[in-house]
Amino acid sequence: MVTTYMWNILFYKYAKPYFFSIQKYTFVTNLVFVQSQDFVVPVSKILFSNTVSVDYRLHDPSDTSEYSSVQYFTDGAMNPCVDSTFDFFDKVMSTVKQYHAAAGVPLKLMHLAGDEVASGAWINSTACSRLLEVSNAPQGEQTLLLLNGILKVLVPFLTKYLCI
Repeated sequence: MVTTYMWNILFYKYAKPYFFSIQKYTFVTNLVFVQSQDFVVPVSKILFSNTVSVDYRLHDPSDTSEYSSVQYFTDGAMNPCVDSTFDFFDKVMSTVKQYHAAAGVPLKLMHLAGDEVASGAWINSTACSRLLEVSNAPQGEQTLLLLNGILKVLVPFLTKYLCI
């Protein structure tokens, strides 16, 4: 099994030829290629970047949640309650699909990650407040509720990009 992380490929131009080489090698040798899209964390490099269009804003500017991930990120979880998070997902996945097509290798498998979201992420987000109020989730389980919510949306959305 070979795993690559699309953040590196999409945001660092030098990695694109590397991506094509790995794709072709795994295809001809019948290795399983697992595309990994850490779509929930850690995205702190681009979360607050000035180079990312407001169309792809991944955070709620009014979110005052305080948390720390196992990697000590305090700002690395894209917000599942902000519509532009899903616009960003769509943009990334359409690019991934183009890369696979250019390499001549079908995109058959995707790992979405999300297992590293720190407890406390998004709980003070005004964008998430309505969902949290309706859910009556106990404190300490609110982040998990929101994470499950984003994954339930992303998984069916992902099927339009996979060649199954």
